[in-house]
Amino acid sequence: VGLLTGSSTGSSGDSRTIALRGASGVNASVVLVARSWGTSLDLSEEGLPLGGTYTVSMATASGIWWVAGTLHPASTSPIEATMACAARLAVIEEIRVTDSAGRAVLSSSPDQGRRYRVS
Repeated sequence: VGLLTGSSTGSSGDSRTIALRGASGVNASVVLVARSWGTSLDLSEEGLPLGGTYTVSMATASGIWWVAGTLHPASTSPIEATMACAARLAVIEEIRVTDSAGRAVLSSSPDQGRRYRVS
C-alpha cells in the first residue's frame, strides 16, 4: 500500500504524495496535484534498470487507466519527471509503472508482478 498524504497547494488545489513500492533497490514517489484540466504528476525515481522503457499510469475509481507518460533511464542518476493526465485527482486510486512487457515494476498497490493492459 502506498503512502497517501493530503495537503493544500494554494490556488492549484489539493495534492497527494504517494510512495511507490517495487523491487529492492528501486525507490520512487509521486506528488499528484489537482489542476483545472486534470492532474499533474511529479515523479522522483531511482534504481530502475537502464535502457528500459517504463510507462507511468494512473487508475481511477471506475477502473479506467490513464497513461501519464514514459521513462527511459539512461544513467544511474535519479530521475525527476513531470507528467499529466485528464483524470481528476479526487478519482485517482492507484499509480503504476510498468515495463515494456506490461509487468508492474512500481506501484502504490501491494499487488505487484501482474500484467496490465493500459489503454
